[in-house]
Amino acid sequence: MTRTLARSTVAPAPVATPGSAVGASASAVGASASAVGAQRLAVALGAVAFTLLLLIASIFGAPAAHAHDRLIDSTPASQEALDQAPQNITLEFSGRPMDLGTMIMVVDAEQKNHAEGLDAKIKDFKVTQPLDGKLPDGHYEIRWRVVSEDGHPISGTIPFSVGDVTDAPKVPALDGKDVDSGSIYDGAAEASASADSEKDSGVPVWVIAAAGAGVVIAGLAVWYFASRGQKTN
Repeated sequence: MTRTLARSTVAPAPVATPGSAVGASASAVGASASAVGAQRLAVALGAVAFTLLLLIASIFGAPAAHAHDRLIDSTPASQEALDQAPQNITLEFSGRPMDLGTMIMVVDAEQKNHAEGLDAKIKDFKVTQPLDGKLPDGHYEIRWRVVSEDGHPISGTIPFSVGDVTDAPKVPALDGKDVDSGSIYDGAAEASASADSEKDSGVPVWVIAAAGAGVVIAGLAVWYFASRGQKTN
C-alpha cells in the first residue's frame, strides 16, 4: 500500500524593499506636516477671530465717548415766562465747552442784542452771560454757539419772555443757516437732541454685521481645521 504524504505549502514572508520603506516614511512625514499645517492655520484663524471679537467689543463699548456735547439745561428755560428780567443767562452742557468760539446773544423783537459784551464765563459745564441792563417787557431769544470738547461747534436758540407780553411782537425766526438743528434746545426736544448726537457718533450697521460674520466664519474654520488635524493624526 502506497502512502502519499501531503506536503504543506508555506507562503514566503513578504520582503520589505527599500522603495516601500521610503514610501511609508514619506507618507508619515506628509501626514505629520499636514497636521502641523492645519494646527498652525487653526491658531492663525483663532487669532483673527479674537481680534474681531475685540473690534466688536470696542464698537459696542464706547460709542458714547464720541458723542458731541449737548445743552441739558438753561436759565431761563425754553418758553419760560418770567415776571422779572434776569440779570444773566446760564447754559449747562453735558461736557465742558472750549473757551474759544463761545458766543451768547439775547435779542429782542427788533434784533437788538442785550448781552453785555462777548466775554461769557465758562466754569465746569456751565456758561454764564451777563446782560447789559434790565430787560423791558417783551419776547426774547437766546442765540448761542459753543465748541464742544471734541471740537465740534454746536448752536441753538432758546425763546423766553419777560413781563406782560399780550401785545408784544415776537422775535423773528432765524433762517436756519447758522443753527445746528440737531442741538436746538426746547425742553421737550432734549431727548431727541440727545438721540441725534448719539446717532452722529454711532458705527455704521454694515461694519457691525461684517465683524460678526467674520467671527462666525473664523470660528467655523478653526473648528474644521482642528478636527481635520485630529483625524490625520
